[in-house]
Amino acid sequence: MKTKEQTHAFLAERSMVDLSKSGKKKATGKQFNYEKEDETTRKGIDEARRAEWLKWEKFMAVRPIEGEGLQQLLREGYTPIGTQWIDTDKHLHLKRPGVTHKPEYKSRSVALGNQETTLGIRTGSPTADLDSVNMILSWASSEKLRLMALDITNAYFHGETMDRLMILKPPRGGIPIAGYNPDRMYVCRTPIYGSRDSGRLFWKRLRKESIAAGLTASKLSSALFTSQEMESQKL
Repeated sequence: MKTKEQTHAFLAERSMVDLSKSGKKKATGKQFNYEKEDETTRKGIDEARRAEWLKWEKFMAVRPIEGEGLQQLLREGYTPIGTQWIDTDKHLHLKRPGVTHKPEYKSRSVALGNQETTLGIRTGSPTADLDSVNMILSWASSEKLRLMALDITNAYFHGETMDRLMILKPPRGGIPIAGYNPDRMYVCRTPIYGSRDSGRLFWKRLRKESIAAGLTASKLSSALFTSQEMESQKL
């Protein structure tokens, strides 16, 4: 068994955490500072940002607005919300001293939720609690079943259509696509990462689609759905 000091050294060596004298963990090296990176890193980040924005366009997450249409909304009192790029390396955990490290750049544009002023919106979204997960694992183990899992690409973009008007400013550094206009803003159509109710709007869509597919929502756990198919047997 590793000692506490050995564990700390193991994590620090791999740039996973930075442990201060107080023993608190601090994330380090997880997010790039674009302005301070070298040309090669910036090029990789630009490609990741472009790939991310293409997903925004693919799912029609926002609608561009500019000119008189934008000015009319601003005169009506709508306040644009800022956005920012979050640039990371998905291969950071593979970084080792003395070993050539090839980053896999990942970028995500998120809304600055602290700038939202909309009042009265519900933000809660159920998630599967530990008891639900343990129950599934116990059942699968007793029945000798193999479990499967999946991830939803750009999950929030699949959420319910937003029922309020939210205008986004482009992120600092712009959007690396042809024809980019720095004076253009964007009206949200779907939930956006960072907005206060994005999780709830995704949950509402997930629940609606799950029930439509024939699943039954658990009365004990709102995020647990089951399917029971029973065949009648003739005696």
